[in-house]
Amino acid sequence: MFDLIDEIDGRPTSILLYGPPKIGKTRIVSALAPIDRELGFILSTEPVKNYFRGRFFDIRKNTKLKSKAPLAAGLAYIRTIRDLATELEKREKPFEYVILDNLSDLETWATALATWNFMQTVQGKNWNRSETDRKILLPPDQWNSVLEVTSKDTGSVGYLYLRNALQELLDLIATMANRVIYLGHIKDIYQEVTTKEVATSTVDLIGKNKTIVSRSVDAVGQFKAVKNKRFISFVVKDGDVGAGARSWNISNTEVLISELFLENRSEGNDGVVTYWENIFNNL
Repeated sequence: MFDLIDEIDGRPTSILLYGPPKIGKTRIVSALAPIDRELGFILSTEPVKNYFRGRFFDIRKNTKLKSKAPLAAGLAYIRTIRDLATELEKREKPFEYVILDNLSDLETWATALATWNFMQTVQGKNWNRSETDRKILLPPDQWNSVLEVTSKDTGSVGYLYLRNALQELLDLIATMANRVIYLGHIKDIYQEVTTKEVATSTVDLIGKNKTIVSRSVDAVGQFKAVKNKRFISFVVKDGDVGAGARSWNISNTEVLISELFLENRSEGNDGVVTYWENIFNNL
C-alpha cells in the first residue's frame, strides 16, 4: 500500500542549465554524448558544426521543409522531434542522457504548435482560414501566431496555448532518455528585493515559460566562469530566481564541471576535462 524509500538516489533525472554565450555549454555537455558508446546525444536546434566531438541529432538537417514560413517550419521541426521520439521508443530508449540545445529555439517552435492547437479548437476554428471559405487554410506565409489572439475580458489568450505547447514538447523530449538536460541562454534582469534593486540572472524565456521549465526539472543551475574553470551554481540566494536543486548531492552547492589544461592541448585534444561525476555520481 505504501512506498517505503530507504535508499536515496542523488542523481537528478532532469536539469535546466543556462549561461552566457561562448562559456562552453555545448562543449561541456558533449562529454555526455560520446561517439564510441550510446551514453547520450545532443538534440540540437541549431546547425551542428565540427568544433568538438560528440553524438548530435541536427533537427534542422533532418527536416525537409515544404515552407520556410516560421510557423510552418516550426511545425515541421516538431514532427521531426516526434519521429525521433517514436524511433527511440522502438529501440527501448537506449540512451541514458538527452541534451536539448537550446530552449530558446524550442520555445519559438512551441509557438507554432500552440497556433496549430488553437486552430483545432472551437474558439480558433476560423483562425488562419479563408474569409470566404472557413474550411480552407490560408497559405502558411499568411498565418498569424496565436500570440496575436486577444480577448476583450482577459487580453491576450495566446500565451496559455504557448505554455501548454511548451510543456507538451518538454514531456516529449523527456521520453527520449532516462535523464534530460535542457540548455538555455541567459537573460540579465533586475529584481526589487526589499528596498534594493538586485542584479540577478534567469533563463531567457517568455514570461511564465521560465516557471514551467523550472517546475519540470529536478535542478536549475547557472554556468559560471572562473579563469580556466567552469562551475554550475545551484546556490539559491536572496532575490535569485535562477537556481536550486532537489537532489541532496548538489542542492545549494557550486559544482566544478570542467577545467581547461592548456598544456594538454594538441591536435584532436582541446585540453578540456569535464567532471560530470560531481553531478551524476555513477559516471
